[in-house]
This record gives sequence, structure tokens and C-alpha cells, in this order.
Amino acid sequence: MSVLVASDLDRTLIYSAAALGLDMPDAEAPRLLCVEVYQGRPLSYLTETAAGLLAELVRTSVFVPTTTRTVEQYRRIRLPGPAPRFA
Repeated sequence: MSVLVASDLDRTLIYSAAALGLDMPDAEAPRLLCVEVYQGRPLSYLTETAAGLLAELVRTSVFVPTTTRTVEQYRRIRLPGPAPRFA
């Protein structure tokens, strides 16, 4: 039996620098993985912990990212693991 997992992207799984709200000391901030670049600049991030968990989730289930982004905006995102079959 396959498990289907759907997740919103923005402010749920990935965050802009402003949305991260890193208000702790730098040494305590989570490690980040850039997952979206726009016009040559990093735009969206995933924590390293979330990246590892997402890679495991993608390996063991059918992951469907959900978003209100346009197709062009969605295609800029590079999540860990193989590209989702559905979005």
C-alpha cells in the first residue's frame, strides 16, 4: 500500500530569508539549504533537518507538493531527492 503525503510549500516547508524569522544568536540558527534561486540570488530555503526528513519521506511515500505559485515559480524550486511525479 502506498502512502500519499501532500504539503504546502511556502511558509510550511520552504521559507524566504524574511519569513525564517531567525531571531536567535547566529551560533544557534539552523543550517539552511537554498532550494530556490531567482535572478541569480538565493530566494527560498529549507532547514537541513527538514531536507533530510523530506528525502526520507520522498523515498517511502508519494510526495505531492501543493502551492498557489505559478508553474514558472514552482519550477524554480529544487527540493532534495527526485522531482515529485505530481504537484
